Amino acid sequence: MVQGECLARHDNYVALDPERKDAWGIPALRVVASYGENERAMAKAMRNHVMEILEAMKLENPHPPGEQLSVFGKNIHECGTARMGNDPRKSVVNSFGQLHDAKNVFVTDGAVFVTQGCYEPTLTIMAISARAGDYIVDECRKGNL
Repeated sequence: MVQGECLARHDNYVALDPERKDAWGIPALRVVASYGENERAMAKAMRNHVMEILEAMKLENPHPPGEQLSVFGKNIHECGTARMGNDPRKSVVNSFGQLHDAKNVFVTDGAVFVTQGCYEPTLTIMAISARAGDYIVDECRKGNL
C-alpha cells in the first residue's frame, strides 16, 4: 500500500447541506472532494516505484497496489477544511483556532492545516490544542470570551 498527499484545491470543500439535518435540526455537513491530475499522476508514479521494488525482491506472488485511488476519509487524517490564517476572506480560523466569524468557537484538529507534511499529525494537533487552550483561558480572564 502507498499513500500520498492530496493537494489543497478550491474544488474540495465542506459546506452546510441545505437539505440534510441532524437529530436537532441543524444542517449536516456536506463534503465535496475529488482528486486532481496531480494525485492521479502521483498514484501512478508510486505504483511504478512499488512495482520496481517488488520486481527487485523477486517475490513469487507479489500483490502490488491497485490503480484505484481510495475514497476520501479512508485513511482518516484528512486536513484542511477550516484553514488557519490571518485573512478572514481566505481562512476560517485565526492562529489560535478561533473562528473569524464566531469568537466563542475554536477548532483545534487537523482541519486547521492547509496541508500536512506526512503521517500522523497528532502531536501537532495536541500542540495547537494546548496553545488554543492557553489563549482561551487568557481571553476569558480578560472578559473577551
